[in-house]
Amino acid sequence: MKVKDSISDEELLKKIESVSWWHPFIFRNYKVKSIRIRRLGVLNSYKDLSVLDIGCLDGFYGFDAEERGAKRVLMIDKYTTEGNKMAFELLDTKVEYRNMDLYDLDKIDEKFDVTLFMGVLYHLHSPFLGLQRVSEKTKKLMILESKFTGDKEDPIPILKFWKEVIPDSYWIPSVSCIKEMMEVVGFKRFEEKYIKGIGQDDRIMFYAWK
Repeated sequence: MKVKDSISDEELLKKIESVSWWHPFIFRNYKVKSIRIRRLGVLNSYKDLSVLDIGCLDGFYGFDAEERGAKRVLMIDKYTTEGNKMAFELLDTKVEYRNMDLYDLDKIDEKFDVTLFMGVLYHLHSPFLGLQRVSEKTKKLMILESKFTGDKEDPIPILKFWKEVIPDSYWIPSVSCIKEMMEVVGFKRFEEKYIKGIGQDDRIMFYAWK
């Protein structure tokens, strides 16, 4: 990710240290202190693809998509973080950001080759409606990452109500529940991988194709 040439190293370091970061950015040779330590491997190349990053927080994955060749990147989030504002201030980028809710995606008059839908599903009041909105804006591929509940091999689809564990978190789906919801909203082929965490922090990532 290219930092603007007009920003000196001294100024860059001062700006980096002035805000809290969610994602593990590296600006030039300076690594930020972030809540998330690990970066998820998503796609090696987005060459000539349009990308929608939903619930982007600081925006690392949207900026990463641009760096990996995306021709168009739109990031959205209902909460604008300090890190997001600072990243746009620091980076030489054409990425677009909109402060908006997932449920308002129908107001965007375009579709995207790839949608990034990571760490969002369990924050939704209405996860099925949310997936519908995402599907409507996806032309080729959705990359979904989420917490999950229960045994990953259990065929029974479950949505577990998750009250007041993390602010704005409501439902944790089982793996089979995620699969069945994705099928109903129009995704036809899936590849999944599990991301090892600690205790209940194990996650699943789906690559879901139309």
